[in-house]
Amino acid sequence: MANSIQNQRYSIYDKTYRFPGNNSSVGILLPLLVGYEIKLYGSYSEPAYAIDFGYIHNIALAGNLDGYNDPVSKFKNNAPDQYRQIFVGFKYYFGNIVSYNKAIRY
Repeated sequence: MANSIQNQRYSIYDKTYRFPGNNSSVGILLPLLVGYEIKLYGSYSEPAYAIDFGYIHNIALAGNLDGYNDPVSKFKNNAPDQYRQIFVGFKYYFGNIVSYNKAIRY
């Protein structure tokens, strides 16, 4: 994952303290996905539509997703940077059914 952000690095309480960190970084992102797809079949018992439901939890292993790299001597940081998403999707299958993606149904 690559990011480029602009942060306010100075503390609002102590104007002389500048938080350490970088405005851009490259790191490894570990996505964890759980979901379900409901297929709706059309004529000839072939899938025509699909509705997707899912939850994605992303963990940035580099720890500087937000641009701040707080020293552990000053700040307690127990977890890496994380974000999550809940999604609902809709798919419409169009085109001819070919042999390599034809559904195996009777």
